Amino acid sequence: MTQLNHPEAPQEATRLHNTLRAIDARLGQPVQAQGADPYAEKFIGQLLEAERAALIESRDNPYFGRLDVQVNGKPRTLYLGKRPLSLGDFTVTDWRAPVATLYYVSQPGKHPYRVKDSTQYAEVNLKRQLLVDAGELVRIHDVFASPRSQQKPQDAPTGLAQPNVAPPMTAPTKPEAKPDVPPLPVTKSAEPVIPTVPGKAAAPPARDRAPLASETRRPAARAGLPGLEADFARQQGRRLQEIIALIESEQNDLIRMPHDRTLVINGVAGSGKTTIAYHRLAYLFYPGHESALDPAQTIIFGPNRLFLQYVRDLLPDLGVRGVRQTTFDDWALDTIRSAHSGPLRVVEGTLPTLLDHRSTREQQDRAWLRARMRGTPRMQRLLDRFLQLRVRAFQAPAEGLTLRVERGPVQLQLTLSQAELRSAHTEVNMNVGNLPLRRRQSQLAAALLERTDALLREHAGTTLNILGSEVGKQLRTQLEAFLEVAWPSIDPIGDYYALIRDEASLRTVADSSFSDEEIQLLVDRPAQRPLEVDLEDIPAIFYLHLLSQGKREAFQHIVVDEAQDFSPLQMFILKLHCPTQSLTLLGDLAQGIHAYRGLQSWHDVNKIFKDSYELREVRRTYRSTREIVTFANTVLRRTLKTRAILAEPTDRLGPVPTVREMQGERELYDAVAQDIGRLREAGFTTIAVIARDDSESDTALRRLNARGVGARRVDASRPEGDTRGVTVLPVSASKGLEFEAVIVLNASERAYDASREYDGRLLYVAVSRPLHYLSVYALGTATSLLPRSRAVQAASARAAGV
Repeated sequence: MTQLNHPEAPQEATRLHNTLRAIDARLGQPVQAQGADPYAEKFIGQLLEAERAALIESRDNPYFGRLDVQVNGKPRTLYLGKRPLSLGDFTVTDWRAPVATLYYVSQPGKHPYRVKDSTQYAEVNLKRQLLVDAGELVRIHDVFASPRSQQKPQDAPTGLAQPNVAPPMTAPTKPEAKPDVPPLPVTKSAEPVIPTVPGKAAAPPARDRAPLASETRRPAARAGLPGLEADFARQQGRRLQEIIALIESEQNDLIRMPHDRTLVINGVAGSGKTTIAYHRLAYLFYPGHESALDPAQTIIFGPNRLFLQYVRDLLPDLGVRGVRQTTFDDWALDTIRSAHSGPLRVVEGTLPTLLDHRSTREQQDRAWLRARMRGTPRMQRLLDRFLQLRVRAFQAPAEGLTLRVERGPVQLQLTLSQAELRSAHTEVNMNVGNLPLRRRQSQLAAALLERTDALLREHAGTTLNILGSEVGKQLRTQLEAFLEVAWPSIDPIGDYYALIRDEASLRTVADSSFSDEEIQLLVDRPAQRPLEVDLEDIPAIFYLHLLSQGKREAFQHIVVDEAQDFSPLQMFILKLHCPTQSLTLLGDLAQGIHAYRGLQSWHDVNKIFKDSYELREVRRTYRSTREIVTFANTVLRRTLKTRAILAEPTDRLGPVPTVREMQGERELYDAVAQDIGRLREAGFTTIAVIARDDSESDTALRRLNARGVGARRVDASRPEGDTRGVTVLPVSASKGLEFEAVIVLNASERAYDASREYDGRLLYVAVSRPLHYLSVYALGTATSLLPRSRAVQAASARAAGV
């Protein structure tokens, strides 16, 4: 076992050894479920199997921290882990337990914690981070130790090679704020500086080159992320960082927020919104938690299938299973298809228009406005009025309805008059409240069946109960066939497109909700093939389906990632499916690359959820180096001006991002291929080449693979995407993902027009994906959204030979 330079390293190593022995001893015991009856025996067996699974999953890393506290004057030492382990003297406390919240305080002293409905207090004396890997104690770091603990804060290096991460120290002084970024090299030929990946030995310095970033000094981690920031850097191959051991007080507060509200977390890029939300779910599922949530009645909506593949293991790693993870579009389409015959093909009409440089500004503006209108509360009200018109549009024939039934050799003929039909229709609509149209039709069929029963009794001269008889079935079949003509059901897809393409009908239904120009814009849309559904129409079609068929499921809790790209209509649909209004909504308005259909501000959510709404902001980013964050902040500031909420970086340093202007496509792809080769040599395992759109991504894949790069193309719509190795993808597919290194393919002024806010949002998303390294290329002049200075301009002029 690695020797650790910490006063209590021997004791901690012994404790870990004994914990692992206790786990092994428990696993060696036979599983015997004994119950009073077979059902009890089965239940006990399931509990024992769950306990065994937890032991197996905890074997390599049973705990991550130690907490020394005094409760009511009695000292207690707690070891905290992802799962609770009842092992006698070597018990591990679940990180979700009420007392475990004390682990996330930032200083020693007396601190409160909640136990059910009461507040308890404990004196916290020691907070110790313990990194255990494959059953071995690798690192010990005391975040703080009060005099009562007889400890002094110190760190224990492991003896493992860690050339790129400084040992934990006290937090450094905060650098002075600068108006912009340090001068960046904008050149035509100079190669970017390539760091080594944290955990990989750096190359020896040479006299004829500048030192690699990995050979430069890295400051100590700030107080909130001491010691185990090295662990953060070494685990970049994982799909998403586990933050249990590194959670700060602010994050812990968000995770443990009460469930009885709509919690909106607006977090900057790299702030850990997704991990906070997933750990929040795990916390809400903690046994005995007041929420009593059922995973089977909880759903997570991700931005695309690629993202969901990226995070698919996070909840199981936290011991949570059974939660459905999908996209809103897939969920809605699955529901619509249940009541629709024939295959549906989804097309995306807006985004390609916005990304296509051949589109005129007028075409892009019209596509933007058309998409936005379809997701507004005004569209919701229009569809509500459409339903009301269909509810009232009951066609009772003047001659009434004649029904024929057979009872053995006898044939009967019964007639309901027009007045009787209208009376039954009116009575049903007065008594059913807000029932969907399908339920109203069923109620009317039942009411007409009762009237027919009365006629039949009168005709037969005896009391007959026909509702369950063969006669009743004959009558119900005829009534349902009549109602499909006199009061037809709504076909959500067919009726929606018939309405939205018919100017006269749209004006009748819209009333004054849309202006004449807006109605014309809705009608004037690209032609679609039969059974094609535009992506931007899915929320409206789904809402019309709900008005017609009703909702088929309700959720106890809903999580939405990248919620800024949900329209107000989508938010209202979620409210319909969550009666408790218990939601966790994550987003960053600055990253709204689908702003044409998304939220204008979080106030849109407040208007829908009202009193249950609560907004929290997270401005600290943990993903990228200080240099990359500063670079991305500049892009954001130049895009959103005074509306920009800038990310606050940690003190992890790295190479300054580079901007390289290339004169031709061959030069561009030669340089990118060389860049990728150097990154691979330096040990990078996740490298992203981010293009503006799908077309540019496809071209980049062909050009790079022709140069032997061996890249793979991933798509946001396919769940089988893999982000290891070299990945080529469009900006829209990179949302929520992170990579060790990112190469932005062509950030020219033509590709990212500084006068268009949408282009700035796209570029900001692209440059905020990397962990350690960022290189930006441009065909021709780089966009003015990128950081530039007089020194940068001078360097560019020198490279051009001016």
